[in-house]
This record gives sequence, C-alpha cells and structure tokens, in this order.
Amino acid sequence: MSARRSKPTHEQAFAFLKSRLGKGCLAPCTGQDYVALRAWFYLVELWGVADLAGTAAAERALAHVLDGMQHSVWPLAKAGIPGVLDWSHEDQLWPRLRRRWLLLCAGLAEFSRRGRALERRRR
Repeated sequence: MSARRSKPTHEQAFAFLKSRLGKGCLAPCTGQDYVALRAWFYLVELWGVADLAGTAAAERALAHVLDGMQHSVWPLAKAGIPGVLDWSHEDQLWPRLRRRWLLLCAGLAEFSRRGRALERRRR
C-alpha cells in the first residue's frame, strides 16, 4: 500500500462493489449506512496495514461499525473487503468480525442486564 491511490479508499471500494454486484447494489443503503460503509472501508484498510495492536483495535472498531449498519447492508460490507485489500482477506476477516460482533452484543446484553438489576435495587 505504499503506492499513492488515484481515488480515496471508500470511492475505490464503492466502485469495486458496483462492478462486483451491479450498479444498484447501494440502493438499500440509508444515509447512515452509506457513512458507516465509508468508515468500514477505511478501517478495513487499517486492519490490512496495522501491527498486532492496530489489527485488534481495527477489529473492535469494525465490529462497532457493523452495529451502525442495517443487517441488510452487511453483505455489502463483506463484499467490499476485496475492493480495499485482497480476495483472501474477505474469508480471513469476516468470520473474525462476526465472532467479535457476537461477543460485543453478548457483552452489551450483560451490561444491560446488570444495569437493570442495579436500577431495581435502587427502587
């Protein structure tokens, strides 16, 4: 990734998605989904070039960005990974993010249960 790109990462990834899935592939995206996808692609780029600590941080951030998208847009996020990195990275990164997202949801659910329990004690 040392060579300078002619387009910013998100533009390159959106062009890749349109060539891979068709021109109307971004139609289901809301404004929030579109912004989340842009952030997603920059974080995918970070994941691809980062050291071990940076990779872990990028994975955490990517899991949070998934939470900011409609579930119907997730296939676009997955399909765009090779537009930023390489084809092999799609199968390498996506399963890790799904696990991390599920763990994040479990943690938030546990946090929420604890919060409700504390609220009941205060009453």
